[in-house]
Amino acid sequence: FSRLSTQHCKKSTTHHNDHLIPHHNSISKNLNHLFINYLAYSTDNDTMKGLKAIKTQAKKDAYDVLDNGLETVKAMEAILETHFPHGAHALSKVAQEFEAALVAQQWEGSNPVLEQAIPATRDMVSGCVAHLEIWSHFIQLHVPVMEDGNNFGVTVQMTIAKALKDSSDEWKKILDKMVSYYTSRADAVDKLGLPKTSKTSTISSSESDSTGGKDGDAHTTSKNSSTEEKISSPAPKPEYHRLQHVVAMDVQMYAELQASIYTVRNGYLTILDQMDKNKDKLAAPKGTSSSHSMY
Repeated sequence: FSRLSTQHCKKSTTHHNDHLIPHHNSISKNLNHLFINYLAYSTDNDTMKGLKAIKTQAKKDAYDVLDNGLETVKAMEAILETHFPHGAHALSKVAQEFEAALVAQQWEGSNPVLEQAIPATRDMVSGCVAHLEIWSHFIQLHVPVMEDGNNFGVTVQMTIAKALKDSSDEWKKILDKMVSYYTSRADAVDKLGLPKTSKTSTISSSESDSTGGKDGDAHTTSKNSSTEEKISSPAPKPEYHRLQHVVAMDVQMYAELQASIYTVRNGYLTILDQMDKNKDKLAAPKGTSSSHSMY
């Protein structure tokens, strides 16, 4: 793994929340373009030529992501340093800070720390899942013809492909937790008994006609509108245990996000190492006289 030094990392990255996250929009565009060309080739009875172009692009995309792998790891380290200054051993300190912030906001509003940490973590995890899909696509397109013997390279492909799928499934569950957090917190805040304001607007109109009066026939129209505002009476102060429930939910989310970044970082590094060590067998599991070397 020592071969993966930072001097080999290309600067094909984009800035987001002050962190470097590899850019893969261009990769998707390239693949879409090649798939369209592939269909065109198929129409011209040149399927293999189109498929070869797609395989070549998939290999290039996989190697590009691999080249920038350490930049992705650095971005995860930056997220940990910026958004999670307190380690897993200091959650009590996190709870104190969260409670103070909640009281300062009169128990309303979002958690200012999580407001920044959630999108940063979500973007990073989602980006890493996309990297796994690119690597998986590359491996799937380079599975050789099925035949007896000399299948060790195929075993390597299948082993890493399974690791990619397992990691992808695990990391997608991290994204699901972020959605459930907002729902649960909204319910918990609602039970704090905070004042609520509701407004009701009423507009009514009437028309009438009269004939034979002093001034002749007349047509009158009247319109009335009214607005009623109701403010519920709040409790003098939210119940202690309900307040602590909200704080505990925020602390739990903080801990889960922090652990998620560690999990994704460690898993990403492991896959990065395996991809680098076995890149030749992944591209040519049966062997080739002109194996591509990244470095």
